[in-house]
This record gives sequence, C-alpha cells and structure tokens, in this order.
Amino acid sequence: MGTRVVKNYPSPRLMETIGATNQTPPEAIGELVANCFDARCGNEKLTITIDMCGGQVAVIDDGKGMTAEILEKAVCIAEDMSNHIERGENAKGHFGMGFKTSCSTLGRFYEIYTRPIGQDIEYHTSFDISEYTKRDSGADAWDVTIEDRKRFAASPLGSAQHGSAFVITRLRTDKGKNYASAVLAYLGEAFKPHLEHGDEIFVEYDSGRAEKEKSYPQAV
Repeated sequence: MGTRVVKNYPSPRLMETIGATNQTPPEAIGELVANCFDARCGNEKLTITIDMCGGQVAVIDDGKGMTAEILEKAVCIAEDMSNHIERGENAKGHFGMGFKTSCSTLGRFYEIYTRPIGQDIEYHTSFDISEYTKRDSGADAWDVTIEDRKRFAASPLGSAQHGSAFVITRLRTDKGKNYASAVLAYLGEAFKPHLEHGDEIFVEYDSGRAEKEKSYPQAV
C-alpha cells in the first residue's frame, strides 16, 4: 500500500501531431504575425515582411526581439509568456503552443532568429520535427539548443538592429500566387486596424513565371 509519483513527460512524438490542426496556412501565418505585433517597440510603427519565396515561409519583424531569457521561455511547450513579458491589453499572440502549432502547420522544420533591442547579439534555434519523433521519452527529450553570435551569416534579419524572424521550410502545403493571395486577404482583414494606423505588412512570393513580386494588403 502506498503512493507513487509518475514523471509526466509528454512523448517527443507530440511534435509530429502539434501541426495536425484545423488551422489553415493563412491562419497559421496570422498567428505568427500576431506575435510580431506583441513585440512592438513602444509606440513605433511596426514593419512585417512575409517571404514566401524559394520553398519557405519566413515571418520577419523589426520589433524589440527576444533576450536569451525570453527565448528560453518561448521555446518551452505551453509556457504562458504573460508570466515573463509585459503584454498590452490588446496582446494578440501567445508563445508556447501557439507559435509551435503555427510553424508545424506550415512545415516540418522551423528556425527562430532574434536580435534583442539594445544588445549587440543574435540568437538562433531550430526545430526538426522528424528528429523529435526519433527521441526517447524523458526529461531530456525536450532539450532545445540556442546558439548566439554577433550575427549569423544566414540570418534573414539582414542589417536590422533588432527584431525576430520565424523561418519555416519542408512545407506541408504547395505555395504560389493563389496561396499568397489568400494570405494577403486574411492578413488585410485580421490586422486592418494596425494597417490603417501606419503599420506595414509586406508579402513576397514567387509568381507562376518564377518572378519575385511584392504585394501589400488591400486593407490600407
């Protein structure tokens, strides 16, 4: 007779099923864009670029970026970021399951690049869903490696002083001009108040003639 404590670690194969949701690709991108708005620098205008060229989806902002401590919390499963960052009354996105679900809906490999405002450093981490399915269950199964450098050569943040980028590859959905049009329509409606007040969202995509085009949500 007695009691037993069970270590309740989720199976790492959970990463495979996180993306099996009813979220559409435009909705998944919209969730990532919402997180960008939550990272606004004070009252400054925010510019978000969604790059859908070359077999990837990248959501890039010029917000305040994430410190090492915030990124560590952000990559944890189901962490409530409200406990770790200051969020406005109109906060939209929530890290934890939110960004993982959205990234996993779009593709099977995703990366985060982030440069925190006021710091001369950049952080990078990545998630390979197929690799997670091969991990044994246990506390170590969910370990995440975060790298830091002054700047990463492959960073989509370019010369920006601060901001974050989510880059998703091994896409689950074929993309193209029609796909980009659906994203434009969804974002234009979902973030119409932001666009009307000066924030900008750009969508870059490959056309049927393999040309790189730039479009802007019609809400403005």
